[in-house]
Amino acid sequence: MKKGVSKIIGGIACFLAVLFVAVSAQKVSAETEVDNEPDTKEAAKAINDCVDYQGSSEFNGDTDWFTFTTRYSGDYRVNVKNNSVASDIKFSLYSVSGDKILENYKLSVNKELTKTFAFDANSTYFAKVEGLSIGNYTLSIKDPESLKLSYAGHNYSVYTVKNTNIKSWDDAVRFCQNMGGHMATITSSKENAAVFNYMTSLGYKNAFFGLCRTDKNVDWKWVNDQKVFYTNWGDGEPNCENGVEFYAMFYYKYPNGTWNDGDFLKDLTREGSVQIICEWDNGIDEEIEYPNIKTFSVDDFKYSVTDIRKAAVKVVGYTGSSTKVELPSYVKYNYITFEVVTIGKNAFKGNRYMQEFKSPKTVETVEENAFKNCSALKKVTFNQVKTLNKNMFKGDKALKNITIKTDKKLSVKKKAFDGINSKAVITVKGANKKANKKAIKKVVPKKVKVK
Repeated sequence: MKKGVSKIIGGIACFLAVLFVAVSAQKVSAETEVDNEPDTKEAAKAINDCVDYQGSSEFNGDTDWFTFTTRYSGDYRVNVKNNSVASDIKFSLYSVSGDKILENYKLSVNKELTKTFAFDANSTYFAKVEGLSIGNYTLSIKDPESLKLSYAGHNYSVYTVKNTNIKSWDDAVRFCQNMGGHMATITSSKENAAVFNYMTSLGYKNAFFGLCRTDKNVDWKWVNDQKVFYTNWGDGEPNCENGVEFYAMFYYKYPNGTWNDGDFLKDLTREGSVQIICEWDNGIDEEIEYPNIKTFSVDDFKYSVTDIRKAAVKVVGYTGSSTKVELPSYVKYNYITFEVVTIGKNAFKGNRYMQEFKSPKTVETVEENAFKNCSALKKVTFNQVKTLNKNMFKGDKALKNITIKTDKKLSVKKKAFDGINSKAVITVKGANKKANKKAIKKVVPKKVKVK
């Protein structure tokens, strides 16, 4: 082959090779810059407001626009996760009029944003995801109905106070009532974990629920009047700081789900948002976790729990040295208010100091030997008692005055008054006076006077 022809053929081959490389490069570039989502707000892609959407950034600077229309009014949870391996993304959120709700929030690799926003019903909003390189992301927008927690047949929802007309604790209580529910009552450790995890999954750190009191010297009370058995106070709580913290809440300083007592009015005006948790029972009883309390002591009295569900106790011991003893109607222990319903067997046995004793109206039963060998005891008063057992006062030689005030029909056991002073007087008062006097006379020692 001649050298001229050879040069021509070589030149053609070189040109074709260069052309192939150029075309290939253009093809690769075109494939790289394929954009599956609209780049402008005007062409934004409509997405559903209660499903997850998987998107991608096709090239550096790729901007994806989305739009959604709300069905409900309330708190919506927006979640954006950057699934890229080596690139940041930026996320923005706007109202239909262009107002900035959140703009250019930067998310680095494998990071996510979970934030709750108050949206109006039947309104249009826009979301923008800007990629800084090739990568993937997940966008999720959940409406209030899909965000409700269902646990043990009950439903729960969190509301941001600044998005409502709530201006006081009573307003918060009525807010939940007007929707057919009540502020949440948390009555077990399992329910506490479920509600707390639900709250934090929405991006909240603080939320009030339905436990309150009106003064630091008043017992805590659920808004539905349910007895308080389960509590989960944080270390050192409730401390009633500044004498005004009367409302229970999940608090950002206690990430383990323990409780804080907060100042509801102050929190309404502080910077940031305040939440409340509403609950719907749906006709299903609460799941109550009762504490494992068998005996406890308060002041000079020792008590034994007779019915934890009714918070009922009986007094089973006394270590005091007072000459006048009055048994309380109610006693508070571990934030639970117990009702004293019984004077137990041997409760005051052998006390050498007590001269006068008075029982409350809550006590219905006095067990045997309750006041056995109380050598100084002279006067006893029972209010609304119902059952008197044997040998209550055995060995009480100084006892001369017993007053029984009751509207109930007495059940008096044999030997109930054996051992008292022979000159003692038993005074009976109340609606069933005649019948009760008759019952006492059947068992009282002969010389004891009943009037």
